[in-house]
Amino acid sequence: MTKKAMNIYVSTGAFKSKSLKEVLDLASKNEIWNIELAPGLDYDPRTIEILNDAKNEFAFLVHNYFPTPEKAFALNLASNNKEIERLSVGMCMEAIDICAELRIPYYSVHCGFCFDTDGSALGSREQIYLKRIPYEEAKCRFVANVNALCNYGKKKAVGIAIENNVAANFAKNDRQLLLGVDGEEIRELLYSIDSDNISFLMDLAHAKVSSNTYKFDLDKFIDETINYVKEVHVSENDGVSDQNIAITSEGYLYSKLSKYKNKTVTLEVYNLEIDEILSQIRIVEEAISRG
Repeated sequence: MTKKAMNIYVSTGAFKSKSLKEVLDLASKNEIWNIELAPGLDYDPRTIEILNDAKNEFAFLVHNYFPTPEKAFALNLASNNKEIERLSVGMCMEAIDICAELRIPYYSVHCGFCFDTDGSALGSREQIYLKRIPYEEAKCRFVANVNALCNYGKKKAVGIAIENNVAANFAKNDRQLLLGVDGEEIRELLYSIDSDNISFLMDLAHAKVSSNTYKFDLDKFIDETINYVKEVHVSENDGVSDQNIAITSEGYLYSKLSKYKNKTVTLEVYNLEIDEILSQIRIVEEAISRG
C-alpha cells in the first residue's frame, strides 16, 4: 500500500503487539501508513506524544474505546448509570480532542447497549442475563449523548460516525438487547440524532452475524444505509458470532466490498503476523476494485 494513496486502513487490533509505539514502528517498517487507533492497546501515558511524533508519517483514524484509559470500563453511551455515562462521554470527548489535534476528520463509536457491564460480558451469552436498561430509555440516552458529541465535534471540525452493533446467535429471541443492529434501526437513530455532523460506520462482519441471528437481508441493509456510510469495517466470521478472522476471496463478505469503492475501508482482522496483514490489505484492495 503506497503512502496514504488508498483509502484502506488497518486497525491496531490487527497487530500482535499491544504497544502503540511498537505497532507504529512495525507499520512504518512495512509501509503501512493508514492506521485506525482502536480498542485493545495497552494504557500508555505517552499516547498523545507518540501520536504527535508520528502524525506526519501516518494517516490516523480513531475508533471507539481509545485512548485506552488507566482504569478500564465498558463504554456505553446508552447507559443510565451516571458514572458510566460520565466516563463514556468523557472518553469520546477526549477522542474528539485527539482527532482535532491530529486533523482527523471524524471519530467513530459503537451504538449503545441496553445493559451495563464491566466488559467481561461483551460478546458473550452472559450479557442476556444482565440487568436491563429499557430499550426506549437506552435509545433516548444514546441519542442525547451522541447529539452532544456531534455539537462538541462540530466546534472542532470533527464528525461523529456510529457503528452497528452485532447480535450473536444467543440473542436470537431478544431484539431489545442492543441498539443499531439493522438498517431500519440505524436509519431511525440517524434521523433521531438529527445533526449534519453524524454519519454511519458499517461493520460488515457485525451485519453478517446479525442478519443470520434476526433473519434479515444483508444486501437490503447495505443498500438502505450506503448513502450514510463514512467508513466500513471488514473481517470474516462463521455467521454465528463476531470472530474478526481473515477475509478470503471465497468468503461471503469479499463480494460486498465492491459496493464501497469510494468509501474508507478498515481491515479489522485481529492478531496477525505482518505478512498476513500485508496479504489481507491486498485482498481488500482486490475486492474493492471488483465490479
